[in-house]
Order: sequence, then C-alpha cells, then structure tokens
Amino acid sequence: KSKGKNMAKTGKVAPTVQTTVRDADGVAVSTSKPQKNRAEGLKIIDRLEIDPNKVKFNPKLQGRSTPVADEKVAQLADSIRRDGQLQAVQVRRIPGTDEFEAVFGFTRSRAGQMIVNGYNDIDGKPVEGKSDWKLRVEVVDITDEEAFRRNVVENNDRFQCTPYDTAWNHQKLRDEFEMSDAAITRLYGYSHQATVTRLKKVLQNCSETVKQRLHEGLLPQTGAFLLAEAELSHEDQDKVILAATDAAGSKAETIPVGEIQSAIKALRKAQKEATTPAATPDGTAQQGEGTQPAATPDGTTNPETTSGTTPTQAEKTFALTVKQFKNEVGKI
Repeated sequence: KSKGKNMAKTGKVAPTVQTTVRDADGVAVSTSKPQKNRAEGLKIIDRLEIDPNKVKFNPKLQGRSTPVADEKVAQLADSIRRDGQLQAVQVRRIPGTDEFEAVFGFTRSRAGQMIVNGYNDIDGKPVEGKSDWKLRVEVVDITDEEAFRRNVVENNDRFQCTPYDTAWNHQKLRDEFEMSDAAITRLYGYSHQATVTRLKKVLQNCSETVKQRLHEGLLPQTGAFLLAEAELSHEDQDKVILAATDAAGSKAETIPVGEIQSAIKALRKAQKEATTPAATPDGTAQQGEGTQPAATPDGTTNPETTSGTTPTQAEKTFALTVKQFKNEVGKI
C-alpha cells in the first residue's frame, strides 16, 4: 500500500511489458501477468516465437572482436535441447522484411539455428535438425549506439570478453560513436581512466603476435601493458614473447609477467652490448663486438677483427631470423 501511495504522489507508474507470446504470424500462444521490464529504459514492442534462421547478425552491434567458437555454440545448443530456452533473444525488425536483427543473444540465436539445421555435438556426432523448433524473441526498439553499449557492458560484466576484446570495443566506441576516453571510463565503471589509456596503447603499439596471445588468454593484460609501453619494435616484441614463452616452459598456462620483464631486460642488454665497443686496459676501444672491422694498411678489412665473431649469450637468445621466428611461432 505504501508503495502504491508513493507512486500516486509522484505520478510514476512501475514499468510493465506485454507478456503475450505470439508466433511469427501473430497468433497468441501464451499469456501471463504483466511484470516489470528487467531492461530499464528498453522498450519491448512484442514477444514472438520465430524460425531462428530469420535472425540476422549485424557486426556493428556485436561486443566481441571474434564470434564465439562453434564448439561453444554447440554446447549451448545441447543445453537448450535438453533444458529448453531459458532466456529470450532480443531482436529488432528489419524494415520491409519478415526477418529480424539480433540485438542481445547472438550466441543463443546461433545455437537456435544449429538446433533447426542440425550440427555436430562436442563429441563430433551429428545431431539431426528439428525444423519445427522455434526461438523465443523479444522485439525491441533501440538504436545502434545503445545496443552496442549495452552489449559491451553486459559482456564485460559477465567476464565474456578478453582484454583484447575490451580494447577493441573501446576503439569501436571511439570510432563509430565518437565517445571520449572519459566517457568510456564512466560507461565501464572504471575507477580511473588509466585502464582505457593503456588498452589503447596495446592496440596502437603492440604486434599482431602480442595481440593474438592476449586474445587467446596466453598473455596477461599486465604483460601486454609492459610491451605496449616498452618502446620496442614489433619484431623485438615478438622476440620477447618467444624468449619468455621458452623460459616459462611448456607447462605454463600463461606467460608469466616476470619472464616478460626478464626478456625485455635481456633484449635491451644485448642491444646495448651490440653497439658498445669493449675497452682495452689502456682505455682504447677494442675491435670486436659491435665495432667496425679494423682496416689493413692497404685499406682492406682484416677478417680477424670482424664485428660479431663472439656474440654474447643474450645476443644468441635473440638472434632469430625471420624464418626461424615463424617456425617457432608455429610450434607454440
């Protein structure tokens, strides 16, 4: 009663949604009591049961840099076949067609398509399609920007995004929706802007190998930050990744941050030694590592004093040719 009095005083009415469920032809298939709209501010126009193949995917709305793997979608399809669809997919109508565009529930939509069309389960066994199976959807009215913002926040809250996905989403918010770093910080609920700034540096400064390891979960976010801020070339970053991976051993699930720090330190030491001539007891520069070869009186080069004849261990560690590097990457 008190709640009703307060609502009467303020003139506000609790938001409700139409809960009549219809099939694609508009025929009501079930009805329940009105309830609060769990997505505050999101207008639900209708509830339908439709053929999953009528749901299309707009990459602009998706909050992932890469879609969920087919194996994971097959697991979800198995679960839905066994336990039913527990949560409706939210979609928008595609004007002038009988098709819809997924807004929330991309993976559930793909699982529904698998159920209808048939698929291979996680054991590789074929599962026959159920052509009469229907996907429960809520038709909503929402803009591209709001849909994407809700997607990235939801995925972040559910820990369904890798740090690379998060960095990618930040950049998409900048490029397509003109959001500032300060606005992105507020959207994600970060306590300070440093996370947004450092993830931006990962996209701008890191090699493709570093980004791939981050996306695969093999490289910790802190390790990616170190490489992004180390002012190393992409080639040197890849050498650090290889050296740190080798030092960590095959049993390590991720590359330890400490090994990355050690590899960066060893690389810089090797580069310094390669460019600094050694000094003799009398204080003169000694020909050898990192210096130009000495010339004979007739102007020719003395092969006995050619640079690099005795590389340091650090130089050996990082002296990888491009071909060797590609071979090593293939083994990891």
